[in-house]
Amino acid sequence: MKFIWKYKKMIILLLIILIYIGYRLTLNPEERYERYVEKAHKSLMAMNISGVIRNLKEAVKYKPDSYEALHDLGFWLEYKGKYDEARKYFEQLIKYHGNEKLPGVANAYYYLGKMALKEDNKERAKLYFEKVIDIDPTYGKAYASLALCYEGEKRVEIYKKGIKSDPNEASNYIQLCLFYSDKYDLSVISFEELKKLIPLENATGEVLSRIGNLLYAFSGNIDTAMIVHEKALEKDDTLSLSYGDLGGIYKRKGLYKKAEISYKNAIRYDNRAENYNGLAHLYYILGEYEKTIETLLECIYYDKIDRYLMTMAYYKLGDYENALYWLKQYDSSDEEVIELRKIIEGKLSEQNKN
Repeated sequence: MKFIWKYKKMIILLLIILIYIGYRLTLNPEERYERYVEKAHKSLMAMNISGVIRNLKEAVKYKPDSYEALHDLGFWLEYKGKYDEARKYFEQLIKYHGNEKLPGVANAYYYLGKMALKEDNKERAKLYFEKVIDIDPTYGKAYASLALCYEGEKRVEIYKKGIKSDPNEASNYIQLCLFYSDKYDLSVISFEELKKLIPLENATGEVLSRIGNLLYAFSGNIDTAMIVHEKALEKDDTLSLSYGDLGGIYKRKGLYKKAEISYKNAIRYDNRAENYNGLAHLYYILGEYEKTIETLLECIYYDKIDRYLMTMAYYKLGDYENALYWLKQYDSSDEEVIELRKIIEGKLSEQNKN
């Protein structure tokens, strides 16, 4: 009895372990699979992608033909840049379900095609992308990727097929624009000329917004970009990208009231720092320095606001102390910035003397 009492805790712990092991051994493969899938789901809810991958790997050990687990595991491995592992599970998915016309199977072929393209194996990539289109003829991204395996007019033909099959997918429109940029000067192309090159009749607002951004940011064609963005907003009046670009375009054209409205709408639908910076810059050029500061301070992305613009607004208001504070946070070795700092420090020195 003394022996049992002395080792009571150890015996209890051993019994608990034996009970747990016994319980685990009673679980059949399907139950174990469900447990790991549930754990993967909880990891996803916590944005723990490593946990998702770890648990799905365990899940497919107990159900190696699981359509959902294999697809999701391949997807998250590809997302994390672990291409060799992703390939293994996508190929396993195809092994069991390759003849079924399911969305996940199409995705598996698509990602395998992307990996083949990364390896510059265009012939293999073609086979994968063609398989995607065979399973789902409306899989727009597959056309955009397949086109990259060809040159010249064949590429144009595939992009246009992609646009016809899936007018909501922007990549075919954008890549077709970029393809034509070698032949046509997109910086001066008119909207009418653009329509002859790119089938825009069924383009969604989102697609038009992306094209407008390409013309504005990539080509500097503010006139055609303005038309495209305005047409985008006619189809969808919640597009922050179009509002933001139009704010910049109207500002350059001197249409300041329209620019202000556009920037405010951009902020309404997307509170990214560049929209606040754009509106603040508009107020600055209008000489409304207090509004410039207020607008920048409203941005929740404190580390991305335009510190130089903040510096200049305070400087214009004669608040040299705050101007210097913000300039010190502006990381630049530019000679003009160095000279400005000397000027502000001089102004502060004069104030202190007085």
